Amino acid sequence: PALFTFLRACLSTLVVLPFLIKYRIKLDKNLIKTILVTLFLTANFLIFAYGVRLTTASISQIIYVISPVVIAGLSYLILNERVNSKKVLGIILGFIGAGVIVILPVLNSNPFSGNLIGNLLIMLAVLTFSLYSVLSKKLHINFSPIQIVIVLSFTTLFAMAPLTLYEVLTSGTKIFNISRLALFSIFYVGAIMTVAYYTLHQYAIKHGSPLAASTIVYLQPVATFVWAAVLLGEGLTPGVIVGGTIAFLGTYFIINASSKKEIIDIEQKLNRIITLSSHSSRRIFCLQSIRIKQPKGRSNARPATNRKTNSFSFSDKCARSYSGLENIYKYGE
Repeated sequence: PALFTFLRACLSTLVVLPFLIKYRIKLDKNLIKTILVTLFLTANFLIFAYGVRLTTASISQIIYVISPVVIAGLSYLILNERVNSKKVLGIILGFIGAGVIVILPVLNSNPFSGNLIGNLLIMLAVLTFSLYSVLSKKLHINFSPIQIVIVLSFTTLFAMAPLTLYEVLTSGTKIFNISRLALFSIFYVGAIMTVAYYTLHQYAIKHGSPLAASTIVYLQPVATFVWAAVLLGEGLTPGVIVGGTIAFLGTYFIINASSKKEIIDIEQKLNRIITLSSHSSRRIFCLQSIRIKQPKGRSNARPATNRKTNSFSFSDKCARSYSGLENIYKYGE
């Protein structure tokens, strides 16, 4: 697993190397924060590689279905996002479904139920992936999605180098004795999954939310079931189907509640834009009124007043309120 993860990082680093010339990264404290955050995904790569060796590919992806559940909980704790009753119900159902799948090896000895240690490792991989997704939201203040993936590739490369060396020396693994299928797997995971997938994943986090980006898990189990059945001869047990259904249901409640919240946020932003546009129109009208009513040849003329009421004219009121409107407009922007 360590060798596979290291070779994956080597390939992804070669792919992102040309982008490093265009997207320069400064060596400062923000880079250190980014490295620490990407270490969670590096740990995810390694833990998942160990876990999937002990359990089945189908079960590993079903357990990943609860990643939106974990992300919703972490978003509440770290990003202070609101949690309603639907999200709470979804979190509970998600953990129940995942719990059913994880403990299946204890309840029966069916080979398609996976392995308890393997299932627990996949759960740990879900946690590290969720932490990376939530914490990376704040990285977009200083870094673009491709820059985050560049840091991820180099972080994984340097972090896995000593572990890979230890694995090769202790297990006797031959680095150059790799099959064509393994090479294709490394190329696919390194070039497509690590670079393309996680760059798009960061774009989704930047322009949406970590929870919205995690909805891809709806598609992964379906594709995994098909390929695992064709290539590996895997099947599904009734317990896996029941647990997976409960986990899917919990994720549905969370995504459904979040979608309505995002619609409300969009409506609030639109109302804010309309309000700002109104302020802008009033500002322009005031400026036009000042320009029209200003006496000719007297740039520093005193504001005109109404002799009967001794009150300031409309143009002066606009001038006095202009600074306030300007501040409101700038604050809104």
